Amino acid sequence: GVAPRTVAVVLTVETQSVRVVLAEWPSLANVGGAAGSVGELNGVPIAIARLSSTTFAAYSMVCPHAGTTIQVINGSSFRCPNHGALFDVAGRLLPNSPQQTSGLTPLRVRYVAGANDLLVF
Repeated sequence: GVAPRTVAVVLTVETQSVRVVLAEWPSLANVGGAAGSVGELNGVPIAIARLSSTTFAAYSMVCPHAGTTIQVINGSSFRCPNHGALFDVAGRLLPNSPQQTSGLTPLRVRYVAGANDLLVF
């Protein structure tokens, strides 16, 4: 007894993703925390940062300038060991960075508030 209707459906297919269990990375318990080498996506190491109580960001750990693997400094920022470029948890180049380059390459993150893990794809 119901008239036909058109319903829009969105289907997202992710061929590659990395599941990150938050409890395995204590620095991610706090806003501003960062963790590196939490997994690899397409052969590239991944870094995660907590931007707010419900928001995370993920980045390629490959320096956009030198192509070397960046390091996590004090669980709260990133640094290229090759030339010293410094990045904040939002992936932006810091003003006091000794090397001027672009920010870190962002990856997509799916996190549901209160969940114990997140997906990077």
